[in-house]
Amino acid sequence: MLDIRLIKSYASQRTHSLWPALILCLCFGYGANASGHQGPKYDNGTILNKNSMPLVLSGTELISSGFNFVEGPVWHPEGYLLFSDIPASKVYRWDEGTGQISISINNSHQSNGLSFDKLGYLVVCEHEARRVTVRDPESFDIIQSISSYQGKKLNSPNDVVIDSLGRIFFTDPPYGIGDQPDMSEDGLGELNGVYLFDQGKLTLLAQHKRPNGLAFSVDGTILYVTDTKENCVYAYDVNFHSGLLSRKRKFINVSHPDGVKVDESGFIYVAALEGVQVFDEFGTYQGLIDVPEQPTNLTFGGQNYDTLFITAQHGVYSVKLRTRGIAPYSRIGR
Repeated sequence: MLDIRLIKSYASQRTHSLWPALILCLCFGYGANASGHQGPKYDNGTILNKNSMPLVLSGTELISSGFNFVEGPVWHPEGYLLFSDIPASKVYRWDEGTGQISISINNSHQSNGLSFDKLGYLVVCEHEARRVTVRDPESFDIIQSISSYQGKKLNSPNDVVIDSLGRIFFTDPPYGIGDQPDMSEDGLGELNGVYLFDQGKLTLLAQHKRPNGLAFSVDGTILYVTDTKENCVYAYDVNFHSGLLSRKRKFINVSHPDGVKVDESGFIYVAALEGVQVFDEFGTYQGLIDVPEQPTNLTFGGQNYDTLFITAQHGVYSVKLRTRGIAPYSRIGR
């Protein structure tokens, strides 16, 4: 386990010669100097849903701990959670029925964000390999690889979502390459993009300082994009036919936002510096779900889709909610 004091010391020195795994931890939370919305801390039970009932039905429960740095959780309808340990370069599996942890991918090339596409294939953002792969859900063999834009290497794909048509949307900040632009002939330089992959074509949709988490609104007409460096969640209108984005606007100010998800009522859950911040579809702050460690990402799952699974630094946590989530598996086979 990494020493937090050491990480903060490196952060203050702003050294760029760190071991990549240490850089990853730096960029995703330790020593963060964030500003923006600092909402009051509520007990989990005081966040109300749209029917004025308590949204959160349980305390934050630890599922498993002792990891290096966990990210990218995704739930599968067969009853298990997958998540990445970035420095360990592994994808782990937690089975709800047994509570057992196992390794699904032993060399994930420092995977981060995970999702399932419309056919049930696993989509993986890989920092080390600087690509997005589509993998067989059982063998995890690579079916397709996305690694360049206009002949230039991607930076380090971070998070990914799939729309109702099966199109892949992902973010590409430079966190996995030391949080520095690749100014080489093969690199994208200062380009940190949000991309669409559809029918073999990669399209640049938008540019941000540090694009990170992604989530669609309930009806798929809005794409939320967190920008960690700007302490902001942006919103875009999505063209259903082309997948292109328009009308970029700052939607929510959040301290060090990372992953983001949406439930069936339109509530938005943001993994942030203080915990998981909850907002309604208008961007109005509703309250905070406390997490013992700074959360990195989150996903809905469980038998009724009403459990919020949270990756947070060295541990994976769960919270029971009075709502159901919008998750990629709800589109599998449809």
